[in-house]
Parts: sequence; structure tokens; C-alpha cells
Amino acid sequence: MLSRRQAVAYGLGGFAAAIITTLFELYNVVLFTQVIKLDASYFYTGHVLYGLWNAVNDPAFGWIIDRTANHSSRRLPVLKYGGPLWALLFMGTWYPWSTDGSSALAAAHFLFSMFCFDGFLTFVLIVKCALLADLSIDSQERNQLNLYSAWFGLAGSSLAAATFYVFDEDDLGPFRFAAWGCSALSGTAWYASGHLLVLPATQPPFGGKLVASTMSGAPQAKGWFAELREWSQFARQLLRHRNFLLYVTMNWFMNFNVTLSASFFVILDRRLMRHVMPPTLRAVVTAASLYVPKLGVQVMTPFANRHGVYELLRCTTALLVLIDALSLSVGMGSYLVWGCLVVLQRILFASWGFYDLVMADVIDEDRVIHQRKESVATSVHGVQALIVKPSQSLAPMFGIWLLSRYGLQEDGERAGPDDTSGNEELQKAVFHLTFAVPLVITFCQLVVWRHFDLRRKKLARVKHELASLQETAQSEKYAANL
Repeated sequence: MLSRRQAVAYGLGGFAAAIITTLFELYNVVLFTQVIKLDASYFYTGHVLYGLWNAVNDPAFGWIIDRTANHSSRRLPVLKYGGPLWALLFMGTWYPWSTDGSSALAAAHFLFSMFCFDGFLTFVLIVKCALLADLSIDSQERNQLNLYSAWFGLAGSSLAAATFYVFDEDDLGPFRFAAWGCSALSGTAWYASGHLLVLPATQPPFGGKLVASTMSGAPQAKGWFAELREWSQFARQLLRHRNFLLYVTMNWFMNFNVTLSASFFVILDRRLMRHVMPPTLRAVVTAASLYVPKLGVQVMTPFANRHGVYELLRCTTALLVLIDALSLSVGMGSYLVWGCLVVLQRILFASWGFYDLVMADVIDEDRVIHQRKESVATSVHGVQALIVKPSQSLAPMFGIWLLSRYGLQEDGERAGPDDTSGNEELQKAVFHLTFAVPLVITFCQLVVWRHFDLRRKKLARVKHELASLQETAQSEKYAANL
């Protein structure tokens, strides 16, 4: 049975990650486009370079961590020490190197913020995601771990979201003070998570069949070319794995939608809702959009326990299509209706919190297919991130490109805090960015998800075969120690 210590320790990682990612998602785009007013060419170039960095660091970190991890503690030192360092360096984002958006210093600050954030996010979160497969193979226990992480994540993201009320584009002082407090809590939680978690006894990393030619024993030191060739063979294995490809395709779409929603919520609030909604309604919708979605995983978990994660994600995806279509049909003038639907949309986006459970099942299937004595979870996450992560660059680039065509920068320079007028064309663009773009993306996601077949009897068979594989590995280890 899963111990309370394990669940709490895993949950602390969710708390720490939620603080940093919530702050970055809410304010990064606004900071550089509305406060620093970064030149558009720098913004697009930075995101292209960021996408390339994403393409390199995820598979590289995943492979290196699996190849070098200590046999007993595995990946835990990454959480214990890498997490606090991430929380500290993250604060550099909120201290602009230049207030001139056309300067090279402003562009360098943008690149530093993006590269530093994603580098540590990959290094630390890829380990946390991989732990879900390592700590248990039982679906109910994984749901329990995910639920604990969601509850702790609720506390972390709610704490970070409260900074929305002190964020002022003209005075970052109060926001920075709040961000320092959040960052300190995040670093402490990362250290505690890595310190408290205890992993089951394992075989040496990559002790089972890795590629077509069987590997045995601990890996030997190799040159970088041999490592690259071996990783390429491993990646080709995954790219022939049908359910892996379907999962990463659907995850790409969801990643795009979630990033778009989070990155442009401040703009939705201040460039559309402020102009068309009564102040009281706007305050309610804003507060509900910031906090109610944090309960999404907790509310959906009983459904996932009863009907399975696949069915949950299929239903939430279909509901998202319905919500976006309904919002577009009522139009921007029906602000009461679409204001409520914004909240529902963001709640359903919280179903992204179950994607790691699907990934853990895919990792299980990978172990069974290739008869690995131990999961190579971080390496699998690294390859999927190589495909999925570019969506996190494309979403802000697309959003800024669209809104800039309708006067985002000019509106930001003209509008004061008490201004109740606005650029109607820009408001329509924000409205369509909120509903029309996610509608297209989510419909594609729904089509892809219908073909994913790692569920019901097939999933049960994979779990059974995996349990037998683990028992065999433990017996071999016991025999070797005699």
C-alpha cells in the first residue's frame, strides 16, 4: 500500500512546481510585451531559439539522468538540490536588464529568462513526472499520488495566483516582494520532497533490453557519438510505438491550448473583460478563473477512478469542443454567458493534470514490449517532450502575432488603468483567441484520442505482464546476491 509519507512527499513536488509555473505562465508574456515592450522581432526570434533549446534539453536531460542516476536514490537529488536552485534563479525574470524593448540587453534578458526557466523545468519536472511510473504500477495508487500532487498544487498555484492582485505593469515592486516569498516556499518544498521520498529497490539503469541488441549489467563509459547513436536507436523504438505517438500528438494539442490560456489570461482580463463587463461581474469571473480550476483534478479524480483516465479525457475533450462552439455562437456581446464558459474552459483544461497518468501507462507498455528490467521513464519523457514542447513556443508566438495585427501594443500605450473604452477590433481578436483557436485545436485532439487503445483489457494485460516482469527481475537480483 502507498504510504502517507510517499504521497505527501510527492505532493510537495506538485506544490513547488505549481508556484513557479503559475507565476511564469501568468506574467511572462505580459512582462516582456506590455512592460518591457520587447521588439516583436526579438520576441519571435527568442521563441524560435527557445523551441530549439527545448528540442535539445528534454531528451538530453532525460537520457543523462537515466544513465547516471544512483541505483538507490535514482533521481531524487535532482529534486532535492535542482529544485531550490531553479526557484532562486527564476527570480531573475522579474528584474529587467533594460527598459528599452529594442535594446540588445532586453533581448538577452528575454533569452536568459526563457532558457533558465525551461532548462530547470526540464531538469526537475522530468524527474517528478518519471517518479509516477517508478513509485507504483497500480493505477489506483497512481491516481492517489496524482490526487495528492493536485491538492498540494492547488495550494501552490492559488498562492501564486494571488499575486494577480498586486501585479502592476507600472510598478513591479509589490509583485517582486510577493514573488520572492513564493520562490522561497517553492525551494523549501522541493528540498523536502527530494529528502522524504523513498524509491523501491531497482535494477541498474538500463539493465534490461534497451535496443535490439540486448544490454546487460551497468552501462559502460562511452563516447558522445556512441551515446548519441544509442539514444537514436532508443528514440526509434519509441517512434514505432503506436500509442506513444498518439499520446504525444494529443499532448501537443493540449499543451498548446493550456499555454495559450495561461499566457493570455491577463490580456483577456485587461483588454476585453475590463471593457465589456460590469466591474462586479469581471471581479467574480477573474477570481473564479484564477482559483476554481485549481480544484479540477480533485473533482475529476472520482470519475477517473470509476471509469478510467481514458474515458475522463475523452469526455473533457468533447466538452471543451462544446464550450468553445457555444461561446462563439452566442458572440462577444453575451458576456455573462461566455464569462461563465471561460471559467468552465479553464476547469476542463485542468484535465491536463491526468496526462502524466497516461504517460505512465505508456511507459509500462514500453517496458513490456522491450522487456526492460526497469522503466527508463525520464528518457521516455525526454523523447515525448522533444515533440510536445515546441507547442509552448508556438502558442505565445501565435497569440502575439494575432493580437499585434489588431493593435495590442498601441492599445497598451493608450489605455490607462481607469479607461473603459478600447479597441473593438482588438477585443474581437482576444475573444477569438480565447475560443475559436482552442475549438480547432481541441477538435483535432478529440479525433486523435479516439485511436488510443491502451485501456480496459489491453491495459490490464500490460499491468499483469509488467508485474510478472518485475517479479522475475527481483528473483534474478535475489539469486545474484546469494
